[in-house]
Amino acid sequence: MMEPVSILVSLLKRGISGFQPSDNRYTIRLVAHPIPYLRCFWTILAFLPHFSAVTGVFAQQDQPKADPTVPVKLSEIPERLFQVQDNLGFFWQSFGNGALVSGETQYLQSGLNLIVDGAPLKPSEVLVREPGAGGVRIDLQFIEKRPDCVVSRDLWFDLERSAVRVIDTFSNSSKTEKTISVSLRTTYPFSWQSLHGSGGALLPGSPGLRLNPGDYSLGVHFNPSEGRHDTFFILGSEKGGQRPDLKASTNSRELTFGYSLLLPPGESRSLVHWIMQRNLPDVSDDLSAISPFFQRGRLIQPGIEPAVFPRVVNFDQSAFQTEPAANAQLKSLVALNGLMDRFGSHRRGEDLLWVSPTNQVSGAVGLEGTLTVAGSIGGEQEVKITSDDHTSNAKPAKYRSVDSGVNQLHIVIPKLAAGDSAKSVIFIDVTKRNILPPTETEGFRAPKGVDSSLKKYLQKSPMIEMQHGKIKKLAEQFATAEEGDWKRVEKIFHWVRDNIEYKFDATLRGALYAVENSHGDCEEMTSLFIALCRLNGVPARSVWVPGHCYPEFYLEDEKGVGTWFPCQVAGASPDFGEMAELRPILQKGDSFKVPEHRETQRYLAEYFKAKDAAAQPELKWIREQVLDSTPPSSER
Repeated sequence: MMEPVSILVSLLKRGISGFQPSDNRYTIRLVAHPIPYLRCFWTILAFLPHFSAVTGVFAQQDQPKADPTVPVKLSEIPERLFQVQDNLGFFWQSFGNGALVSGETQYLQSGLNLIVDGAPLKPSEVLVREPGAGGVRIDLQFIEKRPDCVVSRDLWFDLERSAVRVIDTFSNSSKTEKTISVSLRTTYPFSWQSLHGSGGALLPGSPGLRLNPGDYSLGVHFNPSEGRHDTFFILGSEKGGQRPDLKASTNSRELTFGYSLLLPPGESRSLVHWIMQRNLPDVSDDLSAISPFFQRGRLIQPGIEPAVFPRVVNFDQSAFQTEPAANAQLKSLVALNGLMDRFGSHRRGEDLLWVSPTNQVSGAVGLEGTLTVAGSIGGEQEVKITSDDHTSNAKPAKYRSVDSGVNQLHIVIPKLAAGDSAKSVIFIDVTKRNILPPTETEGFRAPKGVDSSLKKYLQKSPMIEMQHGKIKKLAEQFATAEEGDWKRVEKIFHWVRDNIEYKFDATLRGALYAVENSHGDCEEMTSLFIALCRLNGVPARSVWVPGHCYPEFYLEDEKGVGTWFPCQVAGASPDFGEMAELRPILQKGDSFKVPEHRETQRYLAEYFKAKDAAAQPELKWIREQVLDSTPPSSER
């Protein structure tokens, strides 16, 4: 028998924000539109407080206020200069030799450390436009004068777009031509998981590490289960420009970009790179992070003087666009659009974007998203799609069944002009039934033979670290159970509830975290329960409902008939073998493979991506109750 339930859940990119139980019909809406002017205002407000947290030598000096547009020469070069925080919350700081570090956080040990002809940069002068001076731009210039070559580095902390632009310039002060070897070395205190080119493709490692044809960026990907984000570098143009030689240490902690530069007498050559820290849903989403800086073969607001353009060797000269040329192209495209719109025809989607140093309009193309929705589960939940409504610029939603039978909506918006919005609204009726406990439990046992459908529920999953020694040792105390497997699982259930304190944390930590810290929320407690069950031969998996998850385990009766039994390992009520949870089940399992992600996913969160966009559209996933005027029937 079904007890009525209603869910009001707001889903943004970070997940579920809240819910309210009461009835049982849902609507799901996708709304996407470019960031409005008010969003830009909020960004500025969020950006301003970052300056008050700036630390370093400048806060300690009592100096007269200088012109913020003029760099100030330091009388003494410190080991580290000021620390800043970008709009995404990542910290940046420079060593006295121009190498970058992620502030006081344990992540970037040394970023793009400059080494010329085997000798690290050792500046004799450092010029700064520091954050406390009141200027808009924050940058550093490092200068070293060698016997026949002047080496300089310019760092621009682009806090608004959350990255650092690096220009390294080499000037031949001799009267003869010379060739120099340049290395840019980045080191980490821990090993990366993989290296990727533009778009997320793995970089070839044999016979030697190298970029793929057409790659203009490189991503250093770390294991997200360890709570580490990724680093992305913009290295040059897709075509034209010198490409770096890549070297990586055997312990996957040191990455080097190598260049060989020919310097005519009295001339200079420069290398331009961008470095950014990002926490993306998938490494293949890198282009959305890179597009504010480089797209369609052109650099966007690189902060480089036009006089420097001709001497940059790792970007094709077409990457540097002057504003007069950009304005002329923009006017032509506007006129062309107006003419074609009169005939009801449109240019190709990929031609919608117009890029110049100061104009990054006008919309997005190739938008698509997936949203996990409730599906029918025999005897437990029935689902019916009642209606589907969408705006004319969105295609009708399609439904697909992915790994482990999870149902997803796949929504496609071919193109979205600046200022427009698109939505897709789906009405879904969900009927949920309580699960009652079995009357007799002595005959239930773990399955002796496991088929392919159950095998995955005895193996490790993301954040269920069964192979770790601490979890294996803990599982041993449940290895013997004379009372039977039902009692064995029940002992695991009570041990987790009694020894792991419930403490909410928005970050998914996993089973090992719960063991080491003796606390966690529903995700950590569920993960630990599942790990201990699997290590004792009992299949177990996660069940996800809006705002919560709980485990269920699989046992067979004396006739060999198997059943999944749920339990509230982190719930207020210690339900074991039964479930009165009225929220609809979104997915079951904790190891999913989907086309949008290269890595196995513990939970299929909402996914959204734009193939090309001048600015990332604002997105809202909304699950909310729609009042049903029809009274529930006796079957509900």
